[in-house]
Amino acid sequence: MLSYLDSLKKITSKLRLNIDPTYFQYAEQLRNSSNDNKLTLILGAGICKESGLPEWSDILENLYLNILSSNSNNKYILEDKFYKLVKFHLNNNFLRIARYLKSELKSSNFTKHVYQELYKNYKPEQTNATLNSVSKAIVNQIFSSIITYNYDDLLERKISDLDNKFKFEVIYRDNIKIKHKGIPIYHVNGYLPYNTKISKRNTITLDESSYHEQYHNQYSWQNLIQLNKLMNETCVFFGTSLIDPNLRRLLDIAKSNNKSPNCHFAIMKKSNYSNLQNDIETLYNIKFTKKEYNSIKEINDFKNAVIESDLSSLNVKVFWIDDYFEDFDAIFNYH
Repeated sequence: MLSYLDSLKKITSKLRLNIDPTYFQYAEQLRNSSNDNKLTLILGAGICKESGLPEWSDILENLYLNILSSNSNNKYILEDKFYKLVKFHLNNNFLRIARYLKSELKSSNFTKHVYQELYKNYKPEQTNATLNSVSKAIVNQIFSSIITYNYDDLLERKISDLDNKFKFEVIYRDNIKIKHKGIPIYHVNGYLPYNTKISKRNTITLDESSYHEQYHNQYSWQNLIQLNKLMNETCVFFGTSLIDPNLRRLLDIAKSNNKSPNCHFAIMKKSNYSNLQNDIETLYNIKFTKKEYNSIKEINDFKNAVIESDLSSLNVKVFWIDDYFEDFDAIFNYH
């Protein structure tokens, strides 16, 4: 049986320098929830990066650039300096761009174009250690259900690779009959499996109007599933930043209606200060002194404290980790 307390002690130094004793209470809650079949894993795009899959903002960016280049005779339009200018203009305007793209490409073609961009750089042969670790925990029956915000089926394919007899049910629309013959995997933003012909049944939530519909329809199957899990189970968020407005609204509703002392958890990767310094120096063409490096660390630590405070207000506690694969494996696949 999984030993969360032992595994947490094993990686204490990785989670925090001065670990809060309540972390061990959290570990106990995880173990009890798993034993009671009330531990749900909620996944974001972060688990698929190693396989070459883009985040939704990258998909929109690439579709926008495709339309821009197809409507221009200027051969320099996608040169590096202009490409950076376009990226700068797109920053924080992705919902507006998504609405434009859906209108320009029409709904059915929009989904097909998203599918093409989703798998354009997919590397099936490339090892994805994070996805392997997540799939292994699922096969080991640590979680009672999975909610994913991803369109792809990489998780399902990896689970089948690990154990082709392991049963799961993919649910991605409201009229799918659930057979209760395996762990449910809910694709609440839509489902675009690899090597599958895309049809009208493959609807996705990506543009602003789709988000608004999901946001305002409190009885949509996506909202009901998420609320049920958030109010009655312990949820573990992995590979997601928890900034989606609808998710935050659901977390607020669940918190106000939940009298249980249990909380939810977000597993997040700590920033590597050296990498952060290099990124800033490259982006702005500047150099930092050793004294200034401490300022970067202080700014980043403050940012993490703000994230902790924000998520705590939504009844979500943060597990800071150094490595997605190794630390997730240590917590959920350690025996």
